[in-house]
Amino acid sequence: MAEEDIEYHVTFPSPTSVAEDQDASEENLEYLDEQKELEKEPVVIMLGWVGCHDKTLAKYSAIYEKRGFITIRYTASVEDVFFNQHKLRPIALKLLELLSDLSLEDNPIFFHVFSNGGGFVYRYIAEILNSDCQYDSLNVRGTVFDSAPSHRSPFVARRAFMLTMQHKGFMWRQFMGLLVLITIFLKVFIERITSLFRWSSDTSFGDYWDVMKNDKSRWPQLYLYSKADELVNYRYVEEIIKHRKKLGVIVMAMCWEDSPHVQHFRVHREAYMAQVYAYVDFCLNSLE
Repeated sequence: MAEEDIEYHVTFPSPTSVAEDQDASEENLEYLDEQKELEKEPVVIMLGWVGCHDKTLAKYSAIYEKRGFITIRYTASVEDVFFNQHKLRPIALKLLELLSDLSLEDNPIFFHVFSNGGGFVYRYIAEILNSDCQYDSLNVRGTVFDSAPSHRSPFVARRAFMLTMQHKGFMWRQFMGLLVLITIFLKVFIERITSLFRWSSDTSFGDYWDVMKNDKSRWPQLYLYSKADELVNYRYVEEIIKHRKKLGVIVMAMCWEDSPHVQHFRVHREAYMAQVYAYVDFCLNSLE
């Protein structure tokens, strides 16, 4: 079991409430009728970006809930992402244990990952799924990446941290931003040295970027990203897409020209939803 409880939000959508949604399209209602034939509703585990509030993440989970999916929302704390990353693996384990706790372990499962903040948690989820036989029976269908993954840059990390702390005083933000910079530099240095001399076989010491590129999972992936992203360079995303395809992974992608970091849904709502629906339809219907 994980060492501590985590704060998460679960939504079990009612087909009746979905059908009554004023935004429910005819296509979605037809899809829901088809899903009534299924024994198990798909489950989407959503991993928010650093500083993300649940009311914002809920806007994304509504995309899936309109299709009758169950959603589990979780966002790692700023402190854990920047200073206590050793806590992320127990958190990842707890999220997987939730599937059993909620009797959802037999349902089709998706992950929707936002930015590197969500990616840091997903990294451990993928490792657990590919190393612990306890989870071999899980019916994982795919992963959606929004504005992720990218190299772990100390300067980008500091910038992301500062954006989440805008409500704090100037001097406090500058001090904590410097602390973040030093912490990330040290973590990257230790990981590089550990990898060079192979002092440990524990993949938690591996570089985040390399681990994500060489993730052993082979379920399909969808990447949603933008050339205007100020935190995640689109070339990094395209590099990982190319590498994953070489490994035989089915990859779908949508790149926009103008949407900011984790703002693709806000700027391109209809295109975003269409891409997500096309992807989950493929994963549910083409991989039977």
